[in-house]
Amino acid sequence: MSVSRTAGVCLIIFAIAILAVSQRISPRANLPSAISESALRSHIKFLSDDRLEGRGTGAKGGEIAALYIAEQFEALGLRGAGAKGSFWQPVSLVGVKADPKTELRINGRDKAEAFKFADDFVAFTGAQTDHVSVNADLVFVGYGIDAPEQKWNDYKGPGEDYRGKILVMLVNDPPATAAEPDLFGGRRLTYYGRWTYKYEEAARRGAVDAARRMMQLAGLSLDELRKRATSRDFKPVKLNLTASLDLNSEVKRVEAPNVAAILPGRDPKLKDEYVVFSAHWDHLGIGAPDKTGDTIYNGALDNATGVASILEIARVLSNLPIAERPRRSILFLIPTAEEQGLIGAEWYSQHPLVPINKTAANINLDSMNILGPTHDFVPLGAERSSLKAVVEAIARERGLRISPDPRPEHEKKFKEYNEAHYHQPSDEFRDDWDFRGMIQEADFALAIGRRVADMNAWPRFNPDDEFAKNSKR
Repeated sequence: MSVSRTAGVCLIIFAIAILAVSQRISPRANLPSAISESALRSHIKFLSDDRLEGRGTGAKGGEIAALYIAEQFEALGLRGAGAKGSFWQPVSLVGVKADPKTELRINGRDKAEAFKFADDFVAFTGAQTDHVSVNADLVFVGYGIDAPEQKWNDYKGPGEDYRGKILVMLVNDPPATAAEPDLFGGRRLTYYGRWTYKYEEAARRGAVDAARRMMQLAGLSLDELRKRATSRDFKPVKLNLTASLDLNSEVKRVEAPNVAAILPGRDPKLKDEYVVFSAHWDHLGIGAPDKTGDTIYNGALDNATGVASILEIARVLSNLPIAERPRRSILFLIPTAEEQGLIGAEWYSQHPLVPINKTAANINLDSMNILGPTHDFVPLGAERSSLKAVVEAIARERGLRISPDPRPEHEKKFKEYNEAHYHQPSDEFRDDWDFRGMIQEADFALAIGRRVADMNAWPRFNPDDEFAKNSKR
């Protein structure tokens, strides 16, 4: 069952995710750490225990996990960031399970073709109703991008050309060229290349989204359309096709909370500004059995390790004397429904507990290093803003090397571990994990957040970054 949001498009704040690339070596800077290995182990063991049944969104095990995190924050003396001092921010979710008997029919001038759900296509609705009927013309819109800062607009022409139509678009970004090697970030997948942007942009234009299907019914070459779409001069193509779809869905409404706590800053002038540490608490719950018959997707690495690290960062900062605490306030945000598409984070961005325009940065932790200390870190997102200089300075102080994302067009996680355990029941706690790497990564994240919380300058997106236009400060 997929879970859809009830909020709209998220606002963007300065955000980086810290990724350690372990080489099983000892770092040159062996700094002492206040992060406790025993505490990390304890948190991870509890959050990934079978009795929490995989921390499913909207499930009992997920609610227990959220309660556990809230109680840990309360025990540290932190302030609840929610209404009336609550540590919970309720998030309204709608679970939608499509009828597998659904059929997509595409009609051309001379013939029609039917496609089977799951075998040939996947469909879902954000309308949050049990029945949606679509019968509309298809328009090919290239990459489906409107990016003024890149002087790129695939939606040329009047709005009525798209309204009520099914838009057919290519995934990813337009490819970089020799003349423009950094077009849309080069190999890096930008916001415009993600499906979430494409759905949102199409929806803003009053259109119905569908997967690109069967160009031959329109008498056109898909390769030729792809080639045309790589140019700024591309103009949308009416395919002279219609598609019809009757989608029946099972709809379930649930609530699953974000968990949020505040450590007030010490500086009277800066305490109303915030640095966010975040890590999602949810995982996949109970699902299909693996070859051993295990049906519980425990999510020990993804993301009990990240939550445990945030809890330890919160403990370290809250134990400081008031005079030594960060100048800006710290918001510890543990979102729900990440596995369903960052829904908890998007909900927060639409219903922020502290002002977005007072939020300096977000350091996010997901799937921590369990392979041992490293010399190399990949701070995903830091290159988009002035945070890059902050991260590089802290790395130098610790004898660390900042490395580029080796696969920037993909979501990056530990390759070796993922091949066997990512989103599998086998993602369970193991006693042979090398916690030195996790402690090193948590310390690095803590140092970045602390530096941003104490510095006078406010982080800013790079002027040419696609998120710069959404900056509210």
